[in-house]
Amino acid sequence: MVKIAKFGTFILREKKSRIGRNPKTKEKKLISQRKVVLFKASKELKKRLTFRMKDKLDNAYKSIGEVAKLLNLVNSKNGKLNTHTIRFWQKEFNQIKPKIFAGKRRYYDEKTINILKKVKFLLKVKGLTINGVKKHLLKSNSFELDEIMNSSIKTKNINLKSKIKKISKLVKEIKKLG
Repeated sequence: MVKIAKFGTFILREKKSRIGRNPKTKEKKLISQRKVVLFKASKELKKRLTFRMKDKLDNAYKSIGEVAKLLNLVNSKNGKLNTHTIRFWQKEFNQIKPKIFAGKRRYYDEKTINILKKVKFLLKVKGLTINGVKKHLLKSNSFELDEIMNSSIKTKNINLKSKIKKISKLVKEIKKLG
């Protein structure tokens, strides 16, 4: 056993002989006893590695699983991510175009993630149909949606005073609910 501080431990283990099978020929063969090296990462190393993974840049491409977590697309029964929902939306909406690199994996940039957020909001919160969302996404002002109030806010045409009034109304409504 070799232990390296703040890195991990290397352990030499002995595996017993066993009968294996050649995957090509299906022929059974005796695999002799052998020694293997196992590595167990220290808590310090695990902590550093997971911190770096969580510290991914916002503008970096995200995998379909990361996007599903970001959109909170989790199956309530088994707790697994519903990545199939994103793949379905990709088929339905031309605006969703992930980058496909080696290995045919989908990677999403910030623009595509914002479109997915919009689609989720319109389908799940606002209750639009898929055709309704398609029509909404084709409009030029479709990305000026206020997700809290469920209504469009055209920032170009509204002055600061009216924005403050809308925010004040929202605060009053939230106070009434709480």
